[in-house]
Amino acid sequence: MRPARSQRNLWLVLLTFLFAGTIGGLSFGWLITRPSLQSFWFTREGMWVFPKMKFHFVAGGLFFLAIFGASTISIWKGWFHYESTPLRLIGAIVVYVTIPVCIALANLTPAPSEFVLVRIIVGLMLSLALFVFTKRWHNLLAVLIVSSQFFALVVASIPDLFVASLPYDWFESLEVLIGMALLGIWSGCWFWKSSKQIANNASNAKQ
Repeated sequence: MRPARSQRNLWLVLLTFLFAGTIGGLSFGWLITRPSLQSFWFTREGMWVFPKMKFHFVAGGLFFLAIFGASTISIWKGWFHYESTPLRLIGAIVVYVTIPVCIALANLTPAPSEFVLVRIIVGLMLSLALFVFTKRWHNLLAVLIVSSQFFALVVASIPDLFVASLPYDWFESLEVLIGMALLGIWSGCWFWKSSKQIANNASNAKQ
């Protein structure tokens, strides 16, 4: 594949995954900001407000659908080509589904450290799921995936500096929106880079 076309395909993949992640984040944000559903999504312990387990399952489900949709479009349009075995797909899904379970264990720790552990777990487990599916590990992308969780946290906290008593659900919806958008970009880059490596290896093997 010519470099110009390859670069164009990369940008198309990144934009598709960004769009899919943003739609997933907006959809989830709409769900958790319904006033009548606050007790469904959140629980309060003293001065702290925590998302319930269903919060993480639904968020994870929407992000999975976003990535699945973006991958399907990218493969259909020929922006990258990828083949994986059913076993790898099942393995990746199993790893991905265990994220809420790991988050539940992290919730047993004191509140300040819980916020850090949850975001590290999400980043590392998503990276592991991508590795299981693609059979490729990318150090920089794994770092970016974990870092994006904390970047989303920091950016989502900025409105608190200007708006007194900002509802917690709006903070969570903003963090999820930013997080899903960024994770979408890095996931798309992971698929594209893995596809390119596999294509290069296959081309070298024929020579």
